[in-house]
Amino acid sequence: YGQNEHKNWIIKHACRTLLKQGNQEILNIFGFGQKENLSIKNLNVDEMVSIGNNLNFSFQLEDKEILENLRIEYSIDFVKLNNKTNNKVFFIAQKEFKEHTHKINKKHSFKLINTRKYYNGIHTLNIIVNGVIISKKDFTLIG
Repeated sequence: YGQNEHKNWIIKHACRTLLKQGNQEILNIFGFGQKENLSIKNLNVDEMVSIGNNLNFSFQLEDKEILENLRIEYSIDFVKLNNKTNNKVFFIAQKEFKEHTHKINKKHSFKLINTRKYYNGIHTLNIIVNGVIISKKDFTLIG
């Protein structure tokens, strides 16, 4: 990694599952090391969302130093039929930040699709930065 632009893409593409899983060794190879002073401020999540609508959420990343190279994702702990949960990770951004704070506004669709079935209950939204859950908040999904 780091010798050729085309090889870099192939290696990163091959590692995409490990990146999503938060594998620290792989994250370090791509420059996404752990950040000790990073915090999430003002995590706002809709308290209730109906199936077929969007879950809106926003938050602000803050650090005493410049944010630098970050991989930002979110995951949702989906309630299943048996009341257990299944976690699914979604990508937000991956870039070099030049500021101390950065605000993110996002929405997640709960539109009915063939590949996913939704169940009523309390779900959890997790904010993940460089493979580590930084903040989490519950919301209720209703039919």
